[in-house]
Formats: sequence, C-alpha cells, structure tokens
Amino acid sequence: MTDKVKAPTEAQIEALISVIERVERRRRITLAGYLVALVVLLGGMACAFYVYGTAPRDGFWGWVFLIPFGLVGGVLLLFGRIARRTR
Repeated sequence: MTDKVKAPTEAQIEALISVIERVERRRRITLAGYLVALVVLLGGMACAFYVYGTAPRDGFWGWVFLIPFGLVGGVLLLFGRIARRTR
C-alpha cells in the first residue's frame, strides 16, 4: 500500500479555488441577509410596540406585531435569491 498520490494539476487547483471563492461569496451574502433581517426585526418590533402603545384602545391592534415578521421573511427571501444567483 505504498501507492503515491498524484499531485493536482494547475487546472484542478484553479477550479477548486474558483468553487471556494463562489461558496464564500454566497456565505457572505447570506450572512449580510441575516444581519439585515435582525436589524429589520428589532426596528420593526420597536415600531410595533410604539404603535400598539399609542393606539386607541377601542380596536384590536395585535396585527401590528405580524408586520415585522413579514418584512423579515421578505428580506430573507430577497437575500436568498441574490445568493443563489451569485456565480
């Protein structure tokens, strides 16, 4: 079992580096999406609490808390599509 392992060729090394760079670019875009979604969620919930606290008490205002989650879903969907298109 003393078979020697062949060294990769220059083309194989370039292809591997290309794939690694593409994966890293997608991960960076995904991470940016997660951070933007976090900021949108925190800001949206703060706004929802403000609206809920200052709204008149004659109606149901609980629906205000669904808006930040919808925005986060939209942000994650957008960044996911951008990351998938990256080449």
